[in-house]
Amino acid sequence: MWHEARKQERKIRGMMVDYKKRAERRREFYERTKADPTQFLQLHGRQCKIHLDPAVAQAADSPANMMPWQGQADTLIDRFDGRAHLDFIVEYKGKEDEEKSPSEETMAERQANYERYRILVENDFLGVTEEKFLTQIYLEEQFGPIGTKGEEEKKKIGR
Repeated sequence: MWHEARKQERKIRGMMVDYKKRAERRREFYERTKADPTQFLQLHGRQCKIHLDPAVAQAADSPANMMPWQGQADTLIDRFDGRAHLDFIVEYKGKEDEEKSPSEETMAERQANYERYRILVENDFLGVTEEKFLTQIYLEEQFGPIGTKGEEEKKKIGR
């Protein structure tokens, strides 16, 4: 009996050690993946020979191998330069940042602004503070609308 209990105890202890090691490995894995993405950046390249022959160097620097970068003629880069593969995002040049007059607003914008500010105007008129209104919203989200059932029953009885 004692041998079997000892054997079972060793088995359980081994399982606990395995679980701890597995948890440690899992934690290390998640810490590695949470790290800065620049740590995973890999660059691969090849060796290149530098030609000391002036004719070859002049041919490599010739304008035939140069190209404008991002459409700018004054900025030339080698056609084999890695910057040529970067995305080019054109700067947005929309309408001038002039304030629209109310007559230029579309009906949809006016309706959206009405809905956006309606409750603020109502609360200001009724003298309800922002804290009180936010508390009321919180209570309605937790327990449902307050006092609407009693009002509906009074209306039914009164008719």
